[in-house]
Amino acid sequence: MATISKLALFWRAFFAVLLGGSMVAAASRSEVEAWQSAVSSNTADGYYQYLSLFPAGDYVDEAIAALARLGALGAPRNIGPSNPTGSGGPSGGATY
Repeated sequence: MATISKLALFWRAFFAVLLGGSMVAAASRSEVEAWQSAVSSNTADGYYQYLSLFPAGDYVDEAIAALARLGALGAPRNIGPSNPTGSGGPSGGATY
């Protein structure tokens, strides 16, 4: 394995803790398949899916770089239903 920067180590640990994984990485067939799927989709969701399955995997650095290229690194992900009426917020037309 090539020399890993301190930032890369931080991101590995961050995703391991955030996603509940361990810091032990062992390249497996399923990891390679998940990585190939992420690369072929080339979407933020694809790379985040890989990171959720293998937070300390062999391709973490590449996944983080791909997310940065896509402008999706650290971007909030839509995990809940949106408010279709647009009301209820400070700019949602409420009168005071």
